[in-house]
Amino acid sequence: MRFLRLAIGAWALEDAFQNSIPLLGFLGALLVIMAVMNIGCCGINRCDARLTGREKNDQKRSESDYEEIT
Repeated sequence: MRFLRLAIGAWALEDAFQNSIPLLGFLGALLVIMAVMNIGCCGINRCDARLTGREKNDQKRSESDYEEIT
């Protein structure tokens, strides 16, 4: 994903300089910075919600074991 962001960002920067489009240059720079610093839209590779201690205990209690009857 980093290489894809870097490639699209580099293309956008090149196109922005050739055609004098500042907004495209800003977006291209943003994509290049995201690729170089390895950050995404959700933070540093962290897109899931972290559970607190109480939520973890509630989740463990709600899990049930089932046995198959043949």
